[in-house]
Order: sequence, then C-alpha cells, then structure tokens
Amino acid sequence: MKKIVLSLMLSVSIIACGEKTETPKENTKPVVKIGATLPLTGDMAYAGQNMKAAMELSLKDLDKANLKYDYQLVFEDDAFELKKAQQNLIRMNDIEKINAVMSFWGAIGTLASNYAEQKQIIHMGCALSEVVGKGKYNFNHATTPKEHAATLIKYYKDHGYKKVGLLYNGTSECIEFGEILKNMLLANGFEVPFDIQVLPSSRDFKAEIIKMKAAQPDALFVELPSPLIEIFGKQVKELNFDVALTNINTFPSAPELFEGHIYLTEKEGDKSFYDYFEKNTGLYPMPCTVNIYDGLRMIVEGFEKAKADDNNIPQNDEVVEIMLNNHNFKGAVSILGIDEEGNINSASVIKRIINGKPITVEK
Repeated sequence: MKKIVLSLMLSVSIIACGEKTETPKENTKPVVKIGATLPLTGDMAYAGQNMKAAMELSLKDLDKANLKYDYQLVFEDDAFELKKAQQNLIRMNDIEKINAVMSFWGAIGTLASNYAEQKQIIHMGCALSEVVGKGKYNFNHATTPKEHAATLIKYYKDHGYKKVGLLYNGTSECIEFGEILKNMLLANGFEVPFDIQVLPSSRDFKAEIIKMKAAQPDALFVELPSPLIEIFGKQVKELNFDVALTNINTFPSAPELFEGHIYLTEKEGDKSFYDYFEKNTGLYPMPCTVNIYDGLRMIVEGFEKAKADDNNIPQNDEVVEIMLNNHNFKGAVSILGIDEEGNINSASVIKRIINGKPITVEK
C-alpha cells in the first residue's frame, strides 16, 4: 500500500546583524484524497450535480479543526458512460493518487467496484445492487434489493394484485433487481405475465406497451432512468394503458406523468436534513443524496479512527476494518445495519405522487 509521506518543512535560520530569526513551521496535515466519478453532464447531470453537492456539503460540515488529516475531493465527469468512468478511475488512481472513490448507481458502481478491488482502493457506492458492495474494499450505501422487493410484494398483497408485469432497462443494476423481484414474486404466489428488458438506447416503447396492455396485469413494475422514464410515461398516456405503476426512485423526475402512482426510495431520515440540504445547496435532495452525504462521512471516520504512523495516513486495510465494524454510525439517514460485505442497508419507503409531489404513504 502506498503511503503519502509528508515532507517536513525545516525552520530556516537566518543570521543578520547579529540576530537570529526563524520562519514559522507550517501546520500541514497529511492529505487523504477522495475521488468521485459522476454524471456531471448529459441526461443524468441532474443526479450527478446533486451527488457532487452532497459530497461537498458533507466535507464542509466536518469539524476540520479536530481532524487528523486534510481531506480533498476530486471530481470527474463520466456523463453516465462506462468508457468515461473507466478512464476517470484510471486517472484518479494513477495521477491524483486517490485513497478512496465514490460512485453512483449500478452499472458504473460495478465497474468502480471491480477496479477498487484490483487496486485496493476504498470504494463507496449507492446502487440498487448486491454486487457493488462485494469485495474487501467495497461498500454500498443503499437500501438492498431484497429490502425493496419485500416492500413491493407487501404493497401488492395489501392491494390485492395477483398479476405483476416487469419492464426494466437492460443495464446491470436493473437486470439484477428484475431477477430478484421476479423470483420473490413467484415464490409468493404471484403471476408474472411478462418480463421485458429494453435497450438503454430505446426511445419508442409503444410495441411493448401494446403487448403489456393485452396481458392485462394488475400492476406494472417499471425501472427506467431519465430520459427513458419520461418517454415511457408519455407513451403510456398516449396509448391509454391504465395500470397501477410502481417504480424505484425515478418517478419524481417527471411527477406530472406519474400522478397517483407509487415508487420506492430510501428512508430519508430526519426531514430537517432535507431542509438543510436545500437551503445550503439550492438543490432538492434526490435518491442517494443522503446516502452519499453519510457515505463520505463514514470514509472519513474510518481514516480518523484507524491507526497510522505519526507522519502517514492509515493503510486502506486498516480503514476498511474500522468501517466494517462501525455499527453505531450516526448519520442523516436511518441505517438498518452493515453486513460483512459492506452493504449499508436502510429502510425502504413507499411514496405516492400526489398533486405533483412525493408523499410518504403507509400502503
């Protein structure tokens, strides 16, 4: 493990006119660099900019005067493209010499997870995935797929739904959750009349909507990122597909299209944090905002509590052990626990779009 070695500034003695003066010693702390590959431009820029703001606010809120190390953030734009994300990871590791990296959602989160494990860099993701957190150096701060699926199934049962269809984006995160949800639905006696994957490049869902409409499901689980979810919402209305729609996280990007429908998200914890975040960033929190905010703080706590030589930062192995055993972390989000793989679970919450706004509901 590479160590960042702090160069000591020696006092320089200058003798002039028989008097000796000394330059003051710099109070420099060892540097810990935390990188992030985020979609700061492109279709998902609204999410990437939100995550960037969450990390900046999280670092700002730390009591820096009492920290052992100087924490610096390094942001790279991936425009939600795997090739760019890969280039970002290489650059941050080889040039910026980051000690930890953060990622957003499953496809890039899986890429970052594999790279972090290879390079022994601490990685904190926020993804609907059981894969992103796997490996010694990886953590995933998000409600687990099984937690969300169990909440959905209870909702379907409470409303008497028996036939639940699935349509989702053909990316790793969505495919992974689609398989988990389908298996849990079948195990609980539901009928799954269709299970449709669509290409990330899809822009016309009319053929799929006609087929789904003919199958007459009681409810449809649809998982598409922006702008696909907006396109789908418009085409559902155009073709008069009147079905109960359910989703995880993405309906709020176009609430006018999903009025009356429900989506699942992470429990946001204390509402005061949402007000605080909006006041300090000018942005409204979205899914993963609180998780990313707390995730950075967990990394910092890990470095602060891990043992290290006087002039060095801790090795990542030591930091990982601290993070894995940090079961009493107090953050903005309500945390259910952390498992041996580094999955940091939080409660699943159902929200319904009512008058254009997400409202937490019981059923």
